[in-house]
Order: sequence, then C-alpha cells, then structure tokens
Amino acid sequence: MRRLAPVVLLLVLWVPAAGAWTWPVSGPVLQGFTFDPAHPYAGGQHRGIDIGADAAGLPVFAPAAGVVSFAGTVPSSGKSVTIDTPDGLAVTLTHLGSISVARGASVAEGAVVGSVGPSGT
Repeated sequence: MRRLAPVVLLLVLWVPAAGAWTWPVSGPVLQGFTFDPAHPYAGGQHRGIDIGADAAGLPVFAPAAGVVSFAGTVPSSGKSVTIDTPDGLAVTLTHLGSISVARGASVAEGAVVGSVGPSGT
C-alpha cells in the first residue's frame, strides 16, 4: 500500500542555504510544496512535502542535523518531531508511528528520529 502513512516536511518559506538534506523515508512524493508569495494566506497552498512510505514501522531519518525543539503529538498531525538546524531553519516530520528522540536532543543528519505510522488525520 503506497499511501500507508505520509511523512510531511514543513519547511520555512525562505531557505537561504539549505543545500541537499537527507530524504527522511523512502517513497514517492504524494504532494509537493506550493506557495504563492503574492498571496501568502490564500487557501489551497501546501507548505510541506507528503512522502508515501511502503510500510508502517520503517525508520524515519532526520533530514538535517540540529536540535529537537518539539517531540510530541499535534491534534491534526499526530506524532511529530521538529528539528531546528544551526542555519536557523526548522523541519517538522508528522504522522509518525513512534518517536525515538526527546525535546532538547541533538541529532545528526540521517539519525533515526521515529518510525512510519498512521497518526493524525
């Protein structure tokens, strides 16, 4: 089942030097990032990337090194982890099956931060 549990990356709007980050989970892009700077509050924009995973329980990797600023549950996004990078960017991984890091932890790029799973709506 290709659309078992999307992992969503919520990115900041201005990315000065993000470079290439590690892909958090293997799978197809289900929905890409959309943003209209002329109408930043217009409906229908998707400020993240949905990635379909092949199976629940697979590891989810930190796309970039940084410090975990949030590790917990968000009402519509389920189990989530936010990593603040040294460059001032933040990445949030949502709809996780489990979380394996705690708030305040330093993580290396590619470190396991959780697993794929169906949480949130």
